[in-house]
Amino acid sequence: MQIDWQDKSNVTAEIDQELIRKLLFYDGSLTRYLQSICAEDFSIKVQSESWGLLFKDECLSLKLEDNQKAFIRLSHLNSGAKTMVYARTVFPEKTYKLIKNKLEALGERPLGELLFSEPSAYRSQMKYAKIRVDSKLFLPVKNQEPEDSLHWARQSLFMIDEMPLLITELFLPAISQCIK
Repeated sequence: MQIDWQDKSNVTAEIDQELIRKLLFYDGSLTRYLQSICAEDFSIKVQSESWGLLFKDECLSLKLEDNQKAFIRLSHLNSGAKTMVYARTVFPEKTYKLIKNKLEALGERPLGELLFSEPSAYRSQMKYAKIRVDSKLFLPVKNQEPEDSLHWARQSLFMIDEMPLLITELFLPAISQCIK
């Protein structure tokens, strides 16, 4: 199932929750922003970091051929015991080799610490979509949400030394309960 990613101008009118609108279109570090607004302790849980096959839309965004492997980091952003955001970060092989040591040093710390402190890093593109939880992209959170539920997501293409990486973030319902 291919995701229909849209530009900001195409989705703005569809978003009925003010908080979701702010989060989707936030340009800075999402983690830092969530830390500032969440009432409970904020944490990041890295679920896995390993090499895997990319999805078709990820290959398109990264301008890679189909069935490419990349280093994939799956993580949850939590407020207390509630998962608010599920994130999937894809590092093509050349990008991974470039930042491997810095990435390994991050551990459970947010990727934003690397991206927003690296002088050569910048976000080159953001896209948005409403995604069904049963999409292959979000199988790791499928058991936490009803099968037919739709959630807003954003996809950011970042460049570090002109090498791409792709971050996809799915906003889960618990995010509306985190506000101070």
